[in-house]
Amino acid sequence: MKKKLFFLMFLVAYAGYSQDGIGCATEDNLQPDPQGVYSYSSNLTTIANAETKVFNVYFWQVREPDGSYPVNFNERILLEGVAELNKSFNYLNIFFKYRGYDGFNSPSGITEQLWNPVTQSCDVLGPDPDGWGKISRCQLNDLWLFAKDNGYYKADALNFYLPYEITDVGGAASSSYSIYKILVSIGGLSRTITLHELGHFFGLNHTNLGWDLEADPTASSYPCEGCEHVTRDINDPDYNANCIADKVHDTNAVPDFYREHLVELLEAGVDTQTAYDTFIPFKYVNPVTCQYLGSGRDCIDKLYQINTDDTRNIMLNASNCSDRIFTPGQGVRMIEHIQTSTSLGALLTDVSALYEPYSGEYYNSGPFDSELHRPLFQPGFEYRFVECNGNYPQPADYYDVSFPFNQNNILLSITNTETDFRSITHPNHSAIRIDQEVNGVQVFPQPRKCYDNWNRRPNSGIVTKFNDGVLNTNVTVIPQDSTSINNPQLIQNLQPGLYKIDKVYNSGAVDQTVILKNNN
Repeated sequence: MKKKLFFLMFLVAYAGYSQDGIGCATEDNLQPDPQGVYSYSSNLTTIANAETKVFNVYFWQVREPDGSYPVNFNERILLEGVAELNKSFNYLNIFFKYRGYDGFNSPSGITEQLWNPVTQSCDVLGPDPDGWGKISRCQLNDLWLFAKDNGYYKADALNFYLPYEITDVGGAASSSYSIYKILVSIGGLSRTITLHELGHFFGLNHTNLGWDLEADPTASSYPCEGCEHVTRDINDPDYNANCIADKVHDTNAVPDFYREHLVELLEAGVDTQTAYDTFIPFKYVNPVTCQYLGSGRDCIDKLYQINTDDTRNIMLNASNCSDRIFTPGQGVRMIEHIQTSTSLGALLTDVSALYEPYSGEYYNSGPFDSELHRPLFQPGFEYRFVECNGNYPQPADYYDVSFPFNQNNILLSITNTETDFRSITHPNHSAIRIDQEVNGVQVFPQPRKCYDNWNRRPNSGIVTKFNDGVLNTNVTVIPQDSTSINNPQLIQNLQPGLYKIDKVYNSGAVDQTVILKNNN
């Protein structure tokens, strides 16, 4: 039988290993589920009927004490990360709104610490010139406390702390000090580790939790103690999928694929150091097909029944498979956790926030540079900007749907894989539709925010004066730059006479007006 001792000793020794960065320092929730919160269902109807939730997301660059950060950090990387979150969670009616970023330098005088899996403690190595820019799990609590004490957090957002490197884990999630936060390296932001940590926030445990604990069939708590059992027959007296480990019915009982061979060596009497030096990580999982090749058994000696969905699951603590997934049962559990969590409510914003640009502004009046100020929308959504028209303040309020629109005339279509982020803007004469389906049902069927004035400010022009007071070729031509052609006193400042005013727009269009200016 597998021993709990081995689990404790080697939990963190492997935590940073994975092809996609999975390796998690987040503690599982070992408390019994509260009554009435979870249905333990994998029914897709629950997903289809889920209430839409939108979470604010904010990023923090964690730099070395001298401000160094020796890898690339820019807003594009952050937007790509948020796009991956939306592509992965939108099918659950869970959305994320990018709220910006900031950063801070690590304080000087930090002590470098590294986790020692044998002693189950942190080895103190001396001064750490990298600070938390290159961080270990042993330094996490100091980082959290520093961020709290110095105001480096947003109380109404999910905070991502982004060092350039994490030495011994892929990531971590925490709600300590009443701050919801995730630690991943900047390189791990768009990878599975981030989805994994969000899974923890949304109520999920590791699927291989407690796989090597022993069972006591005589205990009063049986079968809800020890390891998760293989059976999925709810009438079997050994059934415990809803009360042990990850408490999800459609994730099969699984071993720790990374350490399975290690534990075999230890149980065979191989000394600890030799076993650790010679074991083969993921020995029984084919990394190409993700087929389980082993013959492992659960703690009541039942042969595992493992499919590729189990070896690819996002909530494994480590995996050598790509193309990772959540199961429907995990999706339902996340939805039910979010819908009933009071603490997560502080991170939510209104659906209307998805229709607001993360950068730029809409033209109203005054100086405006269409390239610098254009309203830009975050990537990761399927946008359809459809034709609209209306007479109201521009752009229309999210809740104003009185404007006429034509769903069939799409002026701009953006996929959730769009890489030219400058192209995700709001065309003139259009309203925004986010084209998102959950089980074939449109989440946002109504176009919003009709805008009939974007990009209509001319960038240059020509004032032509007809010197004879009639339309002929005896003219004086006065070129205008963007400031002068948009001067509200342009006509007022003209001398009496006959003029033609040409306004040239970024699109190439020309608006031509002929006026006869009198003495007033």
